[in-house]
Amino acid sequence: MIKTLARTLMACAAAVVVATTLSGCATSGDAFAPQAAVPEGKALVYVYRNGALHGAMFTPTVTLGKDVKIPLSVSGYYPYVASPGPMLIRITNVGTRSFTLDAKAGETYYVRGGLVLMAAGFPALGQVNAAEALTELKDCKRITKTSTVTAADAAAAAL
Repeated sequence: MIKTLARTLMACAAAVVVATTLSGCATSGDAFAPQAAVPEGKALVYVYRNGALHGAMFTPTVTLGKDVKIPLSVSGYYPYVASPGPMLIRITNVGTRSFTLDAKAGETYYVRGGLVLMAAGFPALGQVNAAEALTELKDCKRITKTSTVTAADAAAAAL
């Protein structure tokens, strides 16, 4: 009897911890809908994090070019309108990963970010083909909270 009660209490406690943890991870913006067109003379870059719960307790920061930072939450996406040319895309959490995207006017790009290991929080970042990205993006919601890159951010990126 006591063992059954203890197991039930442990199961309830675990459920509360999981629910509390995951409720803070979801993005609350609008569901994914592709933009009708790429703005004239610009490129469109969708940065997203799929619903995999690897590192769900962490929210890495993605820096796009020299002006925008976004908190990349689980199942979140952000459409970024970029000027043509090379653009540094960087993800930071426990460590940093980055690559340079050579954006071309009129083109759409998909970049998936996230974390490699659940407990460690090591970041992952890379370009994804449209078919794969659109399949994953259908379950994402728009990230509405962004910030601008500061001089300190730029100095840190130069290191």
